[in-house]
Amino acid sequence: MKKAAFLFLVLLLLGAPAVAQSYTEDITKIGAGARPMGMGKAFAAVSDDINSLFLNPAGLGQADRFQFTSMYTSLFDGELNYVLFGASNPFDFGSLGFGFISTGTGQIPSPGPTSITYFDYYDRLFLLSYSLRGPVRFGGGLLRAGVNVKYFAKGFTDTVNKHGAGVNADLGIKLDYEDGLSFAANAQNLLGSGISWDTGAVDSLPSILKIGAAKRLFDSRLLLAADCDVPASGSLPAPMHAGVEYRYSKYLTFRAGLDQSISASSSLVNNLAAGIGLTLDSFRFDYSYRLYQESSMNAAHFVSFSVL
Repeated sequence: MKKAAFLFLVLLLLGAPAVAQSYTEDITKIGAGARPMGMGKAFAAVSDDINSLFLNPAGLGQADRFQFTSMYTSLFDGELNYVLFGASNPFDFGSLGFGFISTGTGQIPSPGPTSITYFDYYDRLFLLSYSLRGPVRFGGGLLRAGVNVKYFAKGFTDTVNKHGAGVNADLGIKLDYEDGLSFAANAQNLLGSGISWDTGAVDSLPSILKIGAAKRLFDSRLLLAADCDVPASGSLPAPMHAGVEYRYSKYLTFRAGLDQSISASSSLVNNLAAGIGLTLDSFRFDYSYRLYQESSMNAAHFVSFSVL
């Protein structure tokens, strides 16, 4: 079961073609916040809370006070724990944020000639974010910009000891109009650098241009959003993400979405998602449910607690 969980994580993050070419993926591909997950990950042009830290740093500049978020999910029948933390605070010179994501699994069996040994696997991301404090007038709208500096660390411990690390960056912009229409772009891992292992091997980290649009209707009670992940390499398709959020009251919000992913055969797979948000003063609890049609895992539950 442990070995199956590890193989599932590899396929989820890489896909069969990527494994064959020694590629790796950004760990945020699994998910970053129960609210965006409930909207099918369509969040680049929404980016109006602390979840912007992971999906479009340009949105951090909209916050006028300290924000904090966390997320937890357990994948593959509890074998893979995925934990996320993020915080940001506005200053006179701009908004600063810090994020951390960790996943992995332990006691993975490795059959040998005479016995079975076991090893552990970990995958972590440390993120430092900066966003301009105020927007700039551009083409009739308000333009915001932000940047992430990311440190990746992954490896194997116990009977297998191998470690890899790498630095990369994201650059995001967001354009908001008074009629509730927003456009955004986030160049993820734009440096083109990869993960360097202590064995001398290097795993490439593909760059992705995430572009999106969002529209707020009925006094912002209804939110529609759509994203597209355009890979720098033309060898893979561009997954789409679409979501809707309806604020039923100041306490209760409903969400639904469609989250496309790339299967091991390099084809697009449609995965449904849904979620709910409960808000009380500055505290918000978010829950989302996401299907995994491209794997043997049927669904996953994502839970977030945030201070906004």
